[in-house]
Amino acid sequence: MKDTLQVALIGLAGVGLGGAITLLSQAMNIRAQNRHRREEELRSIREQRRARMLDAVPGLLEAADIQSDSFSYTAVLRHVHHSQLLLDPHEKEERNLAVSISRLAWAVHEYIPLQSQDIGDKSMEAQEVLGAQAEVTERCRRIAWSGAAGLTLPEWTGLQLFSASPSQTPCLPLRGSVGKM
Repeated sequence: MKDTLQVALIGLAGVGLGGAITLLSQAMNIRAQNRHRREEELRSIREQRRARMLDAVPGLLEAADIQSDSFSYTAVLRHVHHSQLLLDPHEKEERNLAVSISRLAWAVHEYIPLQSQDIGDKSMEAQEVLGAQAEVTERCRRIAWSGAAGLTLPEWTGLQLFSASPSQTPCLPLRGSVGKM
């Protein structure tokens, strides 16, 4: 009888240990699935915000076109505010873009009083506007091609989604070089 009790206890301990291992395995799988789901959600949110930003900046550049018939300081300000609201102040490139957008707004502000003057009298201000537009375009291009290098999960998970450095930005292949090595 004593041997039967020992066998039963060993069997019960084995079932308990197997159940604990199964429970631990399931908990780890659920945690991994939740982490993956959060990563995908963050990626999706980041890409949606980036798409909205890339839609907003061309509107700003169009509104700030000093040669356009519809050029208006009010429209420029509306686009400036819209664009800057979409930018993340915690990311260096987007913070730099916000500064460039502010510089464009200031250049347009300086150009407005001279708008009706002869082109020779406002060439320096026009060059400032064009230079600021070029700077906004370049910074937006950098952000568009930089990938999601700054996207991370909240600090409590300690997991970083991407470890790409700025030097690993994608580039397009040269014409005729696809498939050739």
